[in-house]
Amino acid sequence: MTLLTLPKNHKPRFSNFNIDGILDETLREGSERCPFSISTDKKIPLISNIFDTGIRDIVFGSGPNDPTDLASVIKQLTHQDKLPSDAKFSFIMLLNCHEPLMKQFKYFPDEFKKYVTISFGMVSHRSDEKIFEKTTEELRSYGFTSFRVSLLNNFSAGVDEKSYEKIIKEIDRTLYMDINVVRINDSLGTIYPEAMTVLAANLRHDYPLVNFCMHAHNDRGLGLQNALVSIYNGFNLIEGGFAGTGNRSGLPAIEILNFIFKEKSISINNKYLDKSLVLDTARLTERTFLSIPDLYRPISGHIVEQENMGVANIPSFLGAK
Repeated sequence: MTLLTLPKNHKPRFSNFNIDGILDETLREGSERCPFSISTDKKIPLISNIFDTGIRDIVFGSGPNDPTDLASVIKQLTHQDKLPSDAKFSFIMLLNCHEPLMKQFKYFPDEFKKYVTISFGMVSHRSDEKIFEKTTEELRSYGFTSFRVSLLNNFSAGVDEKSYEKIIKEIDRTLYMDINVVRINDSLGTIYPEAMTVLAANLRHDYPLVNFCMHAHNDRGLGLQNALVSIYNGFNLIEGGFAGTGNRSGLPAIEILNFIFKEKSISINNKYLDKSLVLDTARLTERTFLSIPDLYRPISGHIVEQENMGVANIPSFLGAK
């Protein structure tokens, strides 16, 4: 099958531009894959810190009891006056196992529904039975109004015309349901930046009004590069986790993204995240998930800016400050 190529006259952008939002995956993928179980109450301080940085969209969960836990979190944050009015919690609903969740969403408190986005995964599951369409309509009948779709992909063979055709077919189904936010999920962490460049450019060219976000896994150490490449080539949302938390080998670290954004003058809703609060949140993430603090972690590591601790004092020799 022929590999996909760049659209004619495509021009990437590398600095001095604005994107529309950042999605935080710390609480979902971090909670699923941390060494020890974290109770809902212990997540509250971390959630509050994440909102304090300026982030407004947190992916919360997908587990069998997570809708009830999410309602509890929203209630506690509301009572503590720590829930921003424009905050959103995204719930990942996988359509091959969504049925047990529906009753919890049916009886979800009405006053909290405005804070919830349902993000569908596995939309191709039983597509002949229109499971995705029926579930969307059922949730709308419950009073939920915010939705997005996460498209799962195996990019091990790159992006060819056949795999692209599969993606656009699912995007068209999404748009037919009046949903215009699409996450492209590198589910196995196998896409290379050059393929991501072509994919992002084509999607933006073919769907100029759709909100696209790359969910970049770090299995091959390319998560950060792929996330950046996606916005360089037209995506208007980005995603990551504090301290790189989440997935098998991590997600793009939000503190690194924030550092790069400031260097390249890339704003989020015409604003920048608070640097000191971002670093504090990265370190709180390590404490919350009981992971050993990484003194050498890029940006948030405690000795990263100590130039005299470099190999053979090279940073000091080069005049680093």
